[in-house]
Amino acid sequence: MMLQILCDLYEPLNVAMREHHGFGALDVIAVAEHTVAAIEAQVNERFRLLKDIFKARAISELIYDFFGRFPGVVGDPAAFLSALDPDEPAESVRARPLSHADRWLVVNSIVPVASNAAASGLSETQTRAVFDRLSLRPGDLAGENPDHLFLAKPR
Repeated sequence: MMLQILCDLYEPLNVAMREHHGFGALDVIAVAEHTVAAIEAQVNERFRLLKDIFKARAISELIYDFFGRFPGVVGDPAAFLSALDPDEPAESVRARPLSHADRWLVVNSIVPVASNAAASGLSETQTRAVFDRLSLRPGDLAGENPDHLFLAKPR
């Protein structure tokens, strides 16, 4: 419903934006919609995987499963387990893989241009143009006062 309202509101700008930027207002909405959907799907898959891994009753089972199934985990689970303090509470040990998994959330926020283009029905060139226009590059905010970023006028 909300997307339809947005499309109805911004549709009159579509042609003018497409002539000026090479993509229309509805294209921006489509790219944003499919970006959010892709990130939600990746985060939900991460949650399902962690939920399944953390069903383990024994710490050793959890650690071996985490090392074997979670993306980006390298190392020897046996070495990890042998390095643990035997008096460390189980909840503290369980928090370690969860902390590592949280670092992976950044990767879950990456949506390839090709997959977004396919989902939104736009060309990769149009999709990249939308991302390029709406994104900041490293260093773009250098010299800006962080206290003014929220209400600052765009350049």
